[in-house]
Amino acid sequence: MTIKNFIQFLCEQKEVSMSTLAAQMGISEKTLYTTLQRNDGMGMKVSTLVKWLENLDYQIVLQSFNEDDEAIIDGEDESE
Repeated sequence: MTIKNFIQFLCEQKEVSMSTLAAQMGISEKTLYTTLQRNDGMGMKVSTLVKWLENLDYQIVLQSFNEDDEAIIDGEDESE
């Protein structure tokens, strides 16, 4: 699944239009669509994806294939 597909899926599930999502994030619809069109959203910066997902009440969780290790990508520095 591409980022574009996933964002569209989440919007459908949450019954949030793309224009509403753009407004919540403080960006134009054109910016939202342009970002998703570019390589199906797969070139999006991680920080941008984190922000978009937060607006849809989701987070990025990385999980190991072979172990039970997982980490959440939220943009916060855990080393401090």
